[in-house]
Amino acid sequence: MAAKAVSLDGMKIEELMSLQGDIESRIKKMAKARQTALKAEMESLEPYLKVGKGSRTAGSKVEPKYKDPETGQTWSGRGRPPTWVLAFEQKGGKRDDLLI
Repeated sequence: MAAKAVSLDGMKIEELMSLQGDIESRIKKMAKARQTALKAEMESLEPYLKVGKGSRTAGSKVEPKYKDPETGQTWSGRGRPPTWVLAFEQKGGKRDDLLI
């Protein structure tokens, strides 16, 4: 698209403001058209994208596997070990000793 050469030097302020409004309007129209085209392209590619819904077990409750004999706190064995498990192991205990 070839741009028109426009000399702004001889224009009145009203003409410049009108031109500015036309430019802003044109930019909005072009941006909306581009957004629509990109959205359509993304929708056409959607079957090829691996967009998962997450793990089937995410957020599900798991029965506790370990129990602190002193406080009764429990841990499922998943994720980062709680401080009481780490402290027990530092004292020389084995994790298997905490099994429920």
